[in-house]
Amino acid sequence: MAYATLDDLKKEISEEELIQLTDDDGLGTVNQTVVDEICERASAEIDGYLVTRYNVPLDTPHILIKRICVDLVLYYLKLRRSVVTDDIQERKKNVDKLLNRISKGQVKLGVSEEPERVQTAEVKASTRSKYFNDDTWEAY
Repeated sequence: MAYATLDDLKKEISEEELIQLTDDDGLGTVNQTVVDEICERASAEIDGYLVTRYNVPLDTPHILIKRICVDLVLYYLKLRRSVVTDDIQERKKNVDKLLNRISKGQVKLGVSEEPERVQTAEVKASTRSKYFNDDTWEAY
């Protein structure tokens, strides 16, 4: 589940800029597939930080997570066109710092912090005892 959508991105940058960043085929429209893939990539990166404290993906992401995802998506969209500005680079650094703080519990998201524990099966192993007798192994 992606934490940001095309509509979220349109609140941040113009549709014209989104076309420039996503339209690989020169069709003059936003390439929804590119947007979706990068939104999923950014969301997976966020989940990588959150997984130690929260059940991911978050069912109802905090507004802060949506904001982080939008910043990551914009960074990766601009990176794919090699147009990462100082402003976007600084936003990426701030996102990384914030995600680190969230993963350490220094910033709370207001949702349950208990990740689901995976149940493991108990495994028992046993071996037969062996002893040496006249250059041969024998089991008893």
